[in-house]
Amino acid sequence: VIDKSPTDPIIASHQRLSRYAMDVVVALHTQHGLGDLKPKRGQPDYEEQIRVYKLVQQLWRRAKHINSDPTGTNFLPSSDLDDAGWVAKDPKSGMPDKTKQSTQLEILRFAHRLSTGGEIDMVKTRFPMKWFEPLFIMSKPLVFGKYGCILGFSGTLGNDEEKKFLRDTYKCAFLDVPEFLKTCGEGAFHTAEWTTAALARQGDAPNEDFPQQAVEVFESAADQLMRVRQLAFYARKHVPVLVIAGSPEQAKAVVDDLRGEAQKSAVMEERDVVRDLSFTQWERNKMDYKDNLIQATQRIGLQPEDPWRITVTDASGGRGTDYKIYDDAANRLGGLLLIVMKIPLSSREWT
Repeated sequence: VIDKSPTDPIIASHQRLSRYAMDVVVALHTQHGLGDLKPKRGQPDYEEQIRVYKLVQQLWRRAKHINSDPTGTNFLPSSDLDDAGWVAKDPKSGMPDKTKQSTQLEILRFAHRLSTGGEIDMVKTRFPMKWFEPLFIMSKPLVFGKYGCILGFSGTLGNDEEKKFLRDTYKCAFLDVPEFLKTCGEGAFHTAEWTTAALARQGDAPNEDFPQQAVEVFESAADQLMRVRQLAFYARKHVPVLVIAGSPEQAKAVVDDLRGEAQKSAVMEERDVVRDLSFTQWERNKMDYKDNLIQATQRIGLQPEDPWRITVTDASGGRGTDYKIYDDAANRLGGLLLIVMKIPLSSREWT
């Protein structure tokens, strides 16, 4: 058994993206505007650069928050000159971990050097910022070269040409594994459908607040948030609700808004009704995050007519996170209601 999870990343510095990310950080630091740094549609590396462009801004905002209050984060202030103000924190011991590298740490250190009087060109030359990309264990040639026989599981193996390459190069054999719910007892597997249809089938005409179409487009963020609030509080009468925001910052705004609505409506304890499952919450308190994940698919009370919780997450709580629902009534209505506030660039995330 390989001593690492197949999805444990080996991070590697990406030279070209490092230069670009560094220029974005400098622009944010000097407040001169991003101007020509924003990628333009049609250029060959648009998708790659727009991802970095947006993520750097998120990490910059998070760096400012960490700088003002590192409590509950994975970083510690450091007086060691080699650390440039910051060092990673071991999540288990809480002690400094000088071996850990990350793009967030790079931004913290680069910003520290700039803010402590470092001349920009000198800092860029002597202490260039690195942009790290994750490279996953199972995709590394060293794994294929080390073992004579490998049994692995993956949901996506590529197209026919990629499979042919793996078959010819590594002598791979491909086997279809049935979806796990189809191997369970009768009735465990069901096809997801709109709650609207399930309610109608039971003779319970759904309120007009319920979605009649898969996608709704709004003129403003305020209009979208109002619709999310309206839909979430109606839907929780029938099924658990998961709102997937476009970023940790948007997730916080949604949590605050929904808790405000719960407080106005005198709906029990607003922090219990609306659970925070964002990446920020994970960094702040991992035990609370895990409890919120468990409670995400639980009713507020013990009675069958009691309403459900509303959970707000970001991409970190989307694809790859298991939400387990054991309530037959909710499953008959289609199960967990997903409200996705941003269509991801990757179709794998969306589908």
